[in-house]
Amino acid sequence: MLIDIAGHNSTHLINSNEKVNSIKLVDGILLGYLTDFQYGKQKITMGKGDTLFLYTDGVNEAMDKDENEFSELIKSVINEIEEFTGGIPQSDDITVLTLHCLP
Repeated sequence: MLIDIAGHNSTHLINSNEKVNSIKLVDGILLGYLTDFQYGKQKITMGKGDTLFLYTDGVNEAMDKDENEFSELIKSVINEIEEFTGGIPQSDDITVLTLHCLP
């Protein structure tokens, strides 16, 4: 599987035994910033039951009413962010992508 990780946070591969491995980022800049930029690529192998977890900076930069940033990665990220922010409008987008190989 080839993936492009363009200028955002680390990607994590969660093995079927729930071990989390950070994937080393390749060189790149924000996706779409320059139309002719050549992004680095890397190949990873996913096994049955593995999950690929990607997220944007809106996840770790989500703020509560006292402007404290959310900085933990946990299984229920979106639910935790909503609870943490208490409905306060966010300053950035929040995007999470997971890919899971079925056993």
